Amino acid sequence: MNRDEAGQTLVALALLLPLVLLPVVAYAIQATLLASRASLLQAAAARAAEDASQAVDIGALRSRGVLQLDASEASRIARTSLAAEDAAAELDGVAVGPVSVSAASSEPAASPSPRWRRQG
Repeated sequence: MNRDEAGQTLVALALLLPLVLLPVVAYAIQATLLASRASLLQAAAARAAEDASQAVDIGALRSRGVLQLDASEASRIARTSLAAEDAAAELDGVAVGPVSVSAASSEPAASPSPRWRRQG
């Protein structure tokens, strides 16, 4: 290596480092934030389902001695509970079985860059 070429590696490294390392770091940060948000959403949906499972149909219990859930009341409770836990979350659906409740929810994810957002 002659003296004129000694700084070329340093210049190449200085130019490539921001082009390669910074996008990788940005992706890692964005992925971490989305994973954290997904975990919070899952916890809010689980809490909504737990709250909705308390909607026992008292009429069926007293008249027939059958323990079952009131589907409309369970759906209302799940919707209210999810809204209280996470205002940005949307309840996609509530499946109410005789003694079980499942809640499915989603949340719109913000685009990491303004140029990727839809216009209009």
